[in-house]
Amino acid sequence: MEFKLTKGYEDYAIFPMNYLRITQSYDQGNHIDHWKGANYVDYPIDVGGMDSGRDYLFAPVDMKVTALSGIGNKLVSNKIFLESVNKVKTPKWGTTKIFMTAVHFENSDVSKFGLSVGKIIKAGQPICFEGRETATANHLHLTCGIGSSTKSIQNNKGKWVTKGNCKKPEEIFYIDPNFTIVKNMGGLKFVELPKREVEMLPKIGSPVLRDTTKKQIEVLVDTLRMRSLPTTSGKVLGYIKKGIYDYGDIRQANNYTWYKVENGWIAFNDLWCKLYEKEVTVPETEENLQPSEMPSQEPDVIKDDQKEETEKEEKFEKNVNLFIAFFQKVWFVIKKVIGIFIKF
Repeated sequence: MEFKLTKGYEDYAIFPMNYLRITQSYDQGNHIDHWKGANYVDYPIDVGGMDSGRDYLFAPVDMKVTALSGIGNKLVSNKIFLESVNKVKTPKWGTTKIFMTAVHFENSDVSKFGLSVGKIIKAGQPICFEGRETATANHLHLTCGIGSSTKSIQNNKGKWVTKGNCKKPEEIFYIDPNFTIVKNMGGLKFVELPKREVEMLPKIGSPVLRDTTKKQIEVLVDTLRMRSLPTTSGKVLGYIKKGIYDYGDIRQANNYTWYKVENGWIAFNDLWCKLYEKEVTVPETEENLQPSEMPSQEPDVIKDDQKEETEKEEKFEKNVNLFIAFFQKVWFVIKKVIGIFIKF
């Protein structure tokens, strides 16, 4: 199996080993004196990884080494102190900086992993192996809390504990099922990463093509909720698919304009939606054309039927004129003949 931190949860505090196998919880054995009735508490757990071998301890988020103690000292256990570079989400304490300590890794791990104060170890990268330095079996003694820690202190029960705002491990770490296989929780109640709403809600909607004869709305993102009612208190039906939709009713509520799309309602914002108005096309007739758009007509252009009628009138007029001229010549001759007879 390949262990990888789930993408999208980079700001969540993750349990830092590939196997969760608690061999002694904070409520068992000599760990009880680390917190119950003590003036300084640190709620330690012993974790043994998959088996008796040496599994990795990983950085649950980006972590910085704040202190190292006991290295090379056979009388003092090796201990590393780390704090988160940024604030992270926790199951109980909200978003905050966290710290983590680990005890019993081997001296050789310091050089093997280049451990030094100030070093940044990225989320999912190894910190050290579990070990048996000052112990009888390979394991790590883990504590955690809010804020930062750089030292240990002896409490009134005679136990050396991590000094700081220590918390129970199940209150700091989530279980990422892609990264950690649970073997034994030791009676504790760790919780898994919360499922993203995007993963739980269905994708709904059937986008259509742009239709210029209709008013339409385009969804530009993948995470716009469709609700049963035009209000933010309406039941979420799912995430509407990106694309163009016909819309019906429009309502105003919760400072949003809501559009009825298919069987639900979506809230408009120009960051995630785009509106299309209906584009009305009017047939081009002389009544709706502007004067500059009227077709031109040359006044000296005559239609064929008008031309034919004009030619007939001109021919008739010509014939009349010829007749009159002929009559005038004949009348002139008649007058001349009459004049001759009168002389005789």
